[in-house]
Amino acid sequence: MVHSMAGRPGDGTTYQSIQPWDFAFVPLNDMASRGVISTEMLDSFYMPLYGPSDKELMEIIQNKGSFEINDVQVHEQMSGVDKSLQTPKITALCVRDNDRPAFWTLGRSHGRVRENQLSMT
Repeated sequence: MVHSMAGRPGDGTTYQSIQPWDFAFVPLNDMASRGVISTEMLDSFYMPLYGPSDKELMEIIQNKGSFEINDVQVHEQMSGVDKSLQTPKITALCVRDNDRPAFWTLGRSHGRVRENQLSMT
């Protein structure tokens, strides 16, 4: 069996692969601060994000005893891809495509909020 997941290096340094999530949460926080969505709606939007290190992952799996690890390979994010292609737009498109169902749910709620705001004007 092969399992692939986002994680971080085991050296304890801050890892930048989680940074693209800012594309989701910064605009949502801004919308809440402007009153476009309620803070309750923002607080209800939950997406657990944690990328364990390879050592943490191995320890968790071994402690559970569910299966045996034969090999762990850690790869750099986007290895083999020209770094000039990693633009904010490409990152935003990747985030959108990966998490469209979660944002769709929030978007439907936001649409109802906007309809209510427009009907008041």
